[in-house]
Amino acid sequence: ILGILITATYVGQAFCIARGVAAVFADDRIAVIVTYLVIAVFCILFRGLLISCNESFSRTMAAKVKGHIRSLLLEKLMLLG
Repeated sequence: ILGILITATYVGQAFCIARGVAAVFADDRIAVIVTYLVIAVFCILFRGLLISCNESFSRTMAAKVKGHIRSLLLEKLMLLG
């Protein structure tokens, strides 16, 4: 789910930047241009938060898997004597 949300922020950022650039060339009001840029910046910041959560979750799961593998290996070694 986090990967999909991260990808969605890339798409949202690209969309907002594209619309913002189109608004500049269409001579729209500055408020419209700034709105698109603010939303693009929000997408960037939100993506940073999501990536941080994703890395934290990955670290936690890697530690659990490593611990489980170590315990299985220790059990095998104890059986062998």
